Amino acid sequence: MVTKKELVSYSTDASRIKGIAERVVFPKDVREVEDIIKTPATDIVPRGAGSGLVGGVVPNNSVVVDMTKMNKVLEFNSGKRVVKVEAGITIRELNEKLSSRGYEFPIDVYNQGISTIGGMIATNSTGDRSMKYGTMKDWVDGVEYIDGKGEFIKATKADIGEVCGMEGITGIIVSAKLRVIPLVKRSISVYQSDNIDEVLSVARRLKAEKEVIKLKLFSKYTSKLLGLPEKYNLIIEFDSEKRGKVTGAEYEKVLNLEKRAYYGLASEGYYNMEDPKFFFDKIREFLNFLEASDIPYIGNLGSGIIHPFFRDDEKSKRERVVDFIRTSQGKPGKFGIGIVRKYFVDPFDMTIIQRVKLRHDPYARMNRGKLIGEMSSGKRYSMTPGVKEKIMEIKPSPLEEKSARELVKNTVEISTPKSNGFENSDSPEEKMHAFIKEVSKENITETKKEEFYKPEVKETVKTDPIEERPRPKSSVDYNLINKIMNNKYNPSDKQGLSKEPPASIDKKTENRFSDNSNKPRTSESDRDAINKIMTNRFGKGFSNNNSNKEGRSND
Repeated sequence: MVTKKELVSYSTDASRIKGIAERVVFPKDVREVEDIIKTPATDIVPRGAGSGLVGGVVPNNSVVVDMTKMNKVLEFNSGKRVVKVEAGITIRELNEKLSSRGYEFPIDVYNQGISTIGGMIATNSTGDRSMKYGTMKDWVDGVEYIDGKGEFIKATKADIGEVCGMEGITGIIVSAKLRVIPLVKRSISVYQSDNIDEVLSVARRLKAEKEVIKLKLFSKYTSKLLGLPEKYNLIIEFDSEKRGKVTGAEYEKVLNLEKRAYYGLASEGYYNMEDPKFFFDKIREFLNFLEASDIPYIGNLGSGIIHPFFRDDEKSKRERVVDFIRTSQGKPGKFGIGIVRKYFVDPFDMTIIQRVKLRHDPYARMNRGKLIGEMSSGKRYSMTPGVKEKIMEIKPSPLEEKSARELVKNTVEISTPKSNGFENSDSPEEKMHAFIKEVSKENITETKKEEFYKPEVKETVKTDPIEERPRPKSSVDYNLINKIMNNKYNPSDKQGLSKEPPASIDKKTENRFSDNSNKPRTSESDRDAINKIMTNRFGKGFSNNNSNKEGRSND
């Protein structure tokens, strides 16, 4: 039984937009989810952790369906490297169970202790390592969900666009098949500078490095909150234990310090955040704007997602940032559209989304007012009940924090080699090139390699296509990343619309568990249209071809 206080907490999410939860239910299996959808409720809101910042699960006199009780691992096939899980399992829970088998799910988010698989699929979430591992859709092989008509649907890879990224407006995800990879031992290096142009130049070059999987930038203010030197700090993560300076247990401490940044900003009153995504060449202009407006930020330079933070009394600042994002052709990052970002949805895209919703939810009972449609943005709470406590879960102990700070400082000292002839020069360009040489194997001669990094021991092991995919070699060509972006996959422009009428709500569903449920439910023309939408919103669409088997982003 949900108490009044708990009912209030379910009336909002991390966006702190105020709604009204009529009641809250906690299904434990598929049958219970079906029964909930068949009730006469006028609005049903599927909910995972409620950690989104766009009001994606804010109810409007709704029945809130908390999926966190459905958190089991249902199947695991080590041969195919596929795991089937229920929608309510968190990333941390999943990886804890996979690690005992020597595997992991590669999409990494800062709040992995509360983020659920169902919620991440619903928003097509991305992680900090998206420059190699892409978004959720790249790792989902199939989804099972109950649509707004109460039908059980098994969506294949070709049809997951009808639920992935749809934010719960077509149905409730109950389980998903995910691809996994063998556990990877990773490492970290850190680059510090007073010059943002210097940092961006380093990041641009490192984006082309095969083993670089994350480029996390902290503003000077954020760095100061963490107890680091008040400079721009670039955390560089490698998909190899042999490339970075920090490994093993020390690597985990630096990761915790990185996640501590979000808690540190929240403790200073910065509870509000945006997450626009830009092409790399636009990032400098956006950072200039943030610096001039005295706005702290954390950026993922690999994916192009920048997180500016705001206090409650900085509404005008936030509005100016949103205006800048819109006029600079920014895209939504990893939190989806929800209530507050409908301006991102193109009118044509909205028409297609409405067609898909009509097919699966003809009476508009699923998560009304999100992604499309109307809903008042409402008032905001001072702080969502329970959110601050969840944020504090990622706070490391004072001893771990101090240790991690020292590790970062020591790493930076190592990351500026003094054996390369630059020890007597303070030139930013020389220091930058020294650092690039240190982490870029292709730019180091055989006689100088050991001065900068540990020699790599080559093993004749058959690589897996998920782990290895040819990527551009390191180059001093500053136009390299632009060439990569310009050569991105562009889906077909076919936008024909299906003339099939939506299925009747009264149609019998006795055979919904039969083999027929595996057949594609989307017409080829609608699938092309959905493909175009996902391309515009997230950088790459769904396709029936096998051009991206490795599941990596081209961003």
